[in-house]
Amino acid sequence: GKDSIDRNYLKHHEDIQKTDLLVGKYHYFRTYEDPIEQAKHYLKHTKFTESDFRPILDVEYKRKNRHADSLRSDVKKWFDYVEKETGLVGILYSYRNFHKEFFMGYPEFDKYPLWIARYTNDCEKIEEVMAYADMLQFTDTLYVKGIEKRVDGNKATIEKFLRLLP
Repeated sequence: GKDSIDRNYLKHHEDIQKTDLLVGKYHYFRTYEDPIEQAKHYLKHTKFTESDFRPILDVEYKRKNRHADSLRSDVKKWFDYVEKETGLVGILYSYRNFHKEFFMGYPEFDKYPLWIARYTNDCEKIEEVMAYADMLQFTDTLYVKGIEKRVDGNKATIEKFLRLLP
């Protein structure tokens, strides 16, 4: 949104810099708030380095009274503003059905690498998503040595993964 910050962001960012892992900084999009105010807030509190993913926009909710075209327009405004300010094309993060309903088939979103959340161990479902997404988040309970809490697990081919980097 336009005013919230993960209170653990600075600590997590400091800790991850001590590893060889890539860093992803995402913005959870609130469909009832101004997209430019949200983009400004995101950029004010986010710094990018060479070892980061591109800016990530998490869109997975639409208010019931919100028209789909209006949602798409606001999401595009957020992406356009962030790209103008950073020179980086953002990444669209969503879950499979939401993406299919609101963004698939709309060419203005084709330039944004796609990161899909689809929690499953079913190989067929994983391959289905991997056919059109650049990265798949398949779990939020992955164990990584050296990290106390369980973390998100993601999968990508090297060719598609490279689309996520600056």
